[in-house]
Amino acid sequence: MKHFILTACMVFILGISAWAQPGADGEKIEQLRIAFITEELDLSSEEAQQFWPIFNEFTNKKKEGHKQVRKTNKEISKKENPTEADLRHFVNVRADQMRTEADLEVQFMEDVLAILGPERTFQLIEAERKFKREVMQHIQDKRRGGSPGGRPNR
Repeated sequence: MKHFILTACMVFILGISAWAQPGADGEKIEQLRIAFITEELDLSSEEAQQFWPIFNEFTNKKKEGHKQVRKTNKEISKKENPTEADLRHFVNVRADQMRTEADLEVQFMEDVLAILGPERTFQLIEAERKFKREVMQHIQDKRRGGSPGGRPNR
């Protein structure tokens, strides 16, 4: 159970960092993600027609949940001295969002499994993990000065 919660938190943090990018950057990341997944899965046109609407709906629902958590967090952060009730409300909103996201993940996996089968559904999971790792590596490289290995560009 601890592993699941830790994983869910990591996914949430990665998702927030990707979607919290201002306008064009967030769209660019999403376009790169779609291209990466398409290439990794080598989807046929029929599979793509079935897969992408499900994927997009899943992604949009996750974004809405994250948006609600950010909104609640922002409201509480604006308060100079949030009450215990305020903090409890935030924790409840976050817990509800995590439950909803877990349910969405399960439904998404079941829907994708029906379209792609077990082997390619596993490839999707691995592609998502690989993409997130590459995005995080890119962000870390950028923070270290823009070049791989942490050396500043000169």
